[in-house]
Amino acid sequence: MDNALSELLHGIDNKMVIALSIMLAAYYLIFSERLQRANAAILGATVMVGAGLWFDFYTQEAAIRAIDGNTILLLLGMMIAVA
Repeated sequence: MDNALSELLHGIDNKMVIALSIMLAAYYLIFSERLQRANAAILGATVMVGAGLWFDFYTQEAAIRAIDGNTILLLLGMMIAVA
């Protein structure tokens, strides 16, 4: 068990910690209702892209290629149906 945990922790780098921190902060804003869900999600996405460019996670082109239109439209439709 200790060997598996040490192997898992060995693969974690600073980029993963930064990304996880941003994601958890966005979830905190959403669940605490300090911001509306959409605003918190946009803020989290903006900070994630900014951190990715600043810390060289990826390039701006890679960030744009990672956007999946089908997923965005699915989420939009679900939010409209729930609201």
